[in-house]
Amino acid sequence: MKSFDMDEFTATRYEEINGTQIVSVAGEVDLSSAPRLAELIWKARRQAGVYPPRVVVDLSGVEFMDTAGLEVLLEEWNSSRPSDGRMCLVAPEGPITRLLEVTGLSDLLDLYAELETAVKSFANSSSNQEISLGMMSIFSPSASKSLH
Repeated sequence: MKSFDMDEFTATRYEEINGTQIVSVAGEVDLSSAPRLAELIWKARRQAGVYPPRVVVDLSGVEFMDTAGLEVLLEEWNSSRPSDGRMCLVAPEGPITRLLEVTGLSDLLDLYAELETAVKSFANSSSNQEISLGMMSIFSPSASKSLH
């Protein structure tokens, strides 16, 4: 598990059992933290246990995102397309989903309200097998206050 922890930003990458890479983000995604998010998503695509790569970016713990964060999501989604990879986002109803809707990215990117549903979408699109998501602590103690 690879993790970046800054004052207002935490991102963790871990591999789900069936090869899907999950990048969980908490705090603020802005000009200073966006490059670290891009690095984790890039590494997740490269280290996916399946081909084409499957990456879920869990934004459930994100409190704020500016255009730098949106740019990373769009660039990484676009980078996954030549290899037939797939990247989807998880964000419960709130400021981040509104931001994605206002910018039109919710129409372009696969967006789910729950992590387990996003992971299962990969199984549904490639086969009928069920994926069981083993839950684990993925946020730093300083970022866990943002989760409900």
